[in-house]
Amino acid sequence: MHAAAKAMGFVVAFYNDLATTPTGAEIDSSQVRLVWFCKTLENWKALVVTTLNDQMYYEVTYSGKNKNTCVDAYVKVDSVMIPDAEEERAFDEPAPLVDDNGIKYKSFEDVHGAENDPRWTAGD
Repeated sequence: MHAAAKAMGFVVAFYNDLATTPTGAEIDSSQVRLVWFCKTLENWKALVVTTLNDQMYYEVTYSGKNKNTCVDAYVKVDSVMIPDAEEERAFDEPAPLVDDNGIKYKSFEDVHGAENDPRWTAGD
């Protein structure tokens, strides 16, 4: 089986076996998409998402040396657009988070509300 297909299968298994879902629903391979894949020597890494509207993405990493695969699950917290730097701007000066019209680029809190930010959710 090709490594990319294995990565997608690992995400299906992770979601169905290990993840806690509010509805208890399961997914199948038709609901998984490969976003990015790279293989170097005996190692590979894949970024995988599902078609569910849960803001999750999965990083699947295979270590050829250790002969194991790790699935890391992440929730999208922020999406900030940073425009290319203008020619006169120094490379070490960060691009502003406000565009020329004074519009601030939206953060997770702007879009979803601070109370839904997983960085600030109280633990059990």
